[in-house]
Amino acid sequence: MGVFRVPTSFVAVVIAILATSLNPRAGRTHLSTSDTTVAAEFLTGSELAALIDRDFSKIDPNNIANKQRYGDRLRHLARQLALAESQGRVMECSNQILLEARWLRRYTIRWYRLEDRLDRLAKSLADTEQEATRANPLSTRRGDTASVYGS
Repeated sequence: MGVFRVPTSFVAVVIAILATSLNPRAGRTHLSTSDTTVAAEFLTGSELAALIDRDFSKIDPNNIANKQRYGDRLRHLARQLALAESQGRVMECSNQILLEARWLRRYTIRWYRLEDRLDRLAKSLADTEQEATRANPLSTRRGDTASVYGS
């Protein structure tokens, strides 16, 4: 089996990205490896979100409108989930679906997948007996979250 070597410049860029995501303040710094120096611009969370939106809008001109539309539905379903949990219901499957839906909305433009997850979330909210084993996203056993609320 061969050895995979990562270019030093790639490592410096990854370090810069990680440093950017971990630093809550905007700023500028220089990160160095043995043969490369990378200037990293630290972005705030809102600046990073705007950058992601700009890039996705180049691919999907309806990105902002879709994000708003699905965001409204996502917030509505999240409020329903919070209400169910405040009433003492165990909603582990619904929480797993909500986390995935939030990720899809923020970091992809796969609206058909997000719509599917929102439909599954809405369906899961009617289930008052959600078990931890059914909430496991890696489970392939009968009764897991995917098979309970759609394939």
